[in-house]
Amino acid sequence: MTWIMRVRFAIFITAIVAYFHVSQAQQKFPERAGEWEMKMNLPGPAESAQSMTTLFCLNDELWEKALKQNPSCKLQILSSTSKGTSYTFDCSSATYQITGKADLTYDGAEHIVGKATVQTTRSGKATSSETASDWRWKSPACGPNDVNTRPRPQH
Repeated sequence: MTWIMRVRFAIFITAIVAYFHVSQAQQKFPERAGEWEMKMNLPGPAESAQSMTTLFCLNDELWEKALKQNPSCKLQILSSTSKGTSYTFDCSSATYQITGKADLTYDGAEHIVGKATVQTTRSGKATSSETASDWRWKSPACGPNDVNTRPRPQH
C-alpha cells in the first residue's frame, strides 16, 4: 500500500472514529439503529480523486464500544446539538500526522452529511484537502459486510 493510500485510508478511518466520538456525553446512538452506508470522497488531485463506500452496523451497543477506541486520535468537540456536531481531530502514527476540523449535519434520523478540512504531514511535507461523506440508513438488520463488526486480523 503506497503512502498516499495509507493517508487516504487514515482519513477514512478518522471520519469513522470522529463520527463515533462526536457525542461522548451521549450514551445512545443518536440516529436510527441498523445498517448504514457511508460514501466518502477521498482527497487527491482531481485526475485521481476517488470515493469509497462502506457499510457499518450502528446501534447503542456499538456506539458505546466505539467511544472507547482508537487512542491514536484525539478529538475535541466544538459544538454538538440535535442538528449536528463540529469537532477537531488530531491522529498520529509513526509515519504521518492528520489534523483537521469536521462538521456533521444530522438530516433526520436516517441521513448524515459530513465535511472535513484535513491537513496531512508526512516526512515534513504538509498537504491540505477537503473530504465529504454521506451517511444513509439502509435497514434495521446489520450484515456480514459491516466493517465494524468483522473480526480483526491478528498480527
